Amino acid sequence: MVCFTAILRAMVVLTKQRKFLDLCNVIEYWYQEIQHQNDQNALKKLHELTWKARFCTKYLMRCVILVNFFIALQPIATGYGKFVADVELPGIDFHKSPAYEIMYLLQSCWVVPVSTCSYIPYVSFLLIFIYFGIFAIRHLQQKLADLCLMDEKDALESVKLCVAYHMRIIKFREDLEDFFSLMSLLDASLYCLTLCMMLVYTSMSVNVAEVAYNTNWMDRGKEFRRCILLIIGRSQRPLTLTAGGFKPMNMNTFMAIMRASYSFFSLLQSTM
Repeated sequence: MVCFTAILRAMVVLTKQRKFLDLCNVIEYWYQEIQHQNDQNALKKLHELTWKARFCTKYLMRCVILVNFFIALQPIATGYGKFVADVELPGIDFHKSPAYEIMYLLQSCWVVPVSTCSYIPYVSFLLIFIYFGIFAIRHLQQKLADLCLMDEKDALESVKLCVAYHMRIIKFREDLEDFFSLMSLLDASLYCLTLCMMLVYTSMSVNVAEVAYNTNWMDRGKEFRRCILLIIGRSQRPLTLTAGGFKPMNMNTFMAIMRASYSFFSLLQSTM
């Protein structure tokens, strides 16, 4: 999934490279315009958002480097013959030397770094663009709030500038939609699909007890009934996958993720 999305991201950037460069130029021009206006309050907020974006992107890259290093060395640490991602080709035994060493080096030194590092810059650019969009909306809100302190003539001129500023924000949103919408759909679909499959796996394991109970165990012998009872007893504990061995990936965890996401959203909204 990581390799597949990495290839698609690279294709999106290559096919829409002009749109990507235009987005960067828009932000650069907008930034210079705010500096030229010498609005100290806006510049302060813009510098704060710039610092936050840099901090988040650097922190994300460092974490990914550590994870990459762990993923690349994990097969060697756990035993000879294991891969980062299992592969099979007819007529080739990748678990024997020298095919194993070649495939392992290919995965650890090329596939893992390239696929992951192609994802991080993409996410970082999206983060930077969204940060700037948040700043632009807050800047417009401040401009509208200042209208109450102006007389009729100045307020009319300022509100016309606010209309034009609002149109620029809308155009910026449309450019982001055009560039990032396809990959956003892919990310949401793939990762939601993964979580949903985990939930289905858990729910299906619970249904084993119901199916076992509906057999004609009452008409069977003692040993048969004992086996059915054993299956029912073992099925009372769902077969769940866990997140790092800490939390089971079940419906309760899914609801907790939804609640935590909304809480995190509320926190971000109050701090922005």
